[in-house]
Amino acid sequence: MSVISSQPEFNAPNMEWKFYLIGNKFDTSGFIESQIETNRTHGETSLVMSKDSGRIKFYIKTWKEVFNEFELKHDFLNKKLMLERDKLIASGNSADEIVKRVIQNSAISPPEINMK
Repeated sequence: MSVISSQPEFNAPNMEWKFYLIGNKFDTSGFIESQIETNRTHGETSLVMSKDSGRIKFYIKTWKEVFNEFELKHDFLNKKLMLERDKLIASGNSADEIVKRVIQNSAISPPEINMK
């Protein structure tokens, strides 16, 4: 972060940088947790430093946090896909029949006609 922020070519006013340090667990000193708590007023979880009016931000997370955030963000999509899968299975159609039906779907654009 220090190297990038010290280089003029990386510091245009319209550039933003986000740095992430990800590990298995925080050390036992409590320093990281206190930095996260101190920066909680910015409204962003895991933020430990914000510089230059928020243009440069530094976050520290555990892998568990990364995976939990991913699951929370994608849970709706996963549930919807599972519901669609269950509907296809319940219809009793084979995979070949489903593919055939999709190919014959009228929502698919017909091939372009070349009129010469």
